[in-house]
Amino acid sequence: MTKLKTILWAYVSELVLSTLLFTLLLICFEVSEIVRVFKSMSSDIATYFSSIMLAASFAFIWAFYSKSDTPFFKWLYKKRAFHVYLSAYVVALVVYLSLLILLIVTSKVDYIPLSLLSVWMFIYGVINVYTFMSNVLGQLKLNMEYNRINDE
Repeated sequence: MTKLKTILWAYVSELVLSTLLFTLLLICFEVSEIVRVFKSMSSDIATYFSSIMLAASFAFIWAFYSKSDTPFFKWLYKKRAFHVYLSAYVVALVVYLSLLILLIVTSKVDYIPLSLLSVWMFIYGVINVYTFMSNVLGQLKLNMEYNRINDE
């Protein structure tokens, strides 16, 4: 149960941090200014950030799942880490797909709540980059550990 609580806290802490940073942004700047600036940048963010991260997360899911029958991934499954990593990559995919859709719609539609949601989602997406990279590095470290164990 402790492992589950740790995983849940990891997801919740990203949401909390995103909300805190978003609130700080709202305190420091006027809503109309935030919306104006973000709306003008939303197409660029969609092109240069969200679509790249969406492609990266899709590539990792594809690579992760396509190699799921290898000894390393079978070892991950026995260690109960396979679904943790698969879920993490799926969450990243959903975050960046949602962000991309929101950014595209935000660039075309004048609706303040949608723009603010896009700003919050962008903050969440940026925070999720750290988590995504941590998961990739964690998987690489486990792969090195597996290789070390099996080489002895």
